Amino acid sequence: MRAHQEEEKPVPRRNVRLVEGSCLTVACRQCEPSPCVEACIAGAMIREEGEVRCDTDKCVGCWMCVMVCPFDAVRPGELYTIKCDMCPDREEFACVVACPTRALFPATPGEFREYIRNKQKAGVSS
Repeated sequence: MRAHQEEEKPVPRRNVRLVEGSCLTVACRQCEPSPCVEACIAGAMIREEGEVRCDTDKCVGCWMCVMVCPFDAVRPGELYTIKCDMCPDREEFACVVACPTRALFPATPGEFREYIRNKQKAGVSS
């Protein structure tokens, strides 16, 4: 089932922006070091198993993480910080399932580089 058709809709954690005529999806880049983790006064932004997460029980809504994110991928929610959490409770990423053009797909950096190389070899612009 597509994520946007689910009865309990997932909270959008990615932003889509129009940049030079193309849509660009903005999500957490899992920076190392992580400015959001370093700036969090409550210890709510944490790095676990290589992923940056927000412990919503600890978040006090100061939005320091929002202010320091170099990609604008962390944003304020009603009660706590919202950012990509890699859908730990789902088998597939909600954004990938909901993407109407199938432009989003899970891949390691190496797999993505290979995908781009294959597109360039085929003569398809990225």
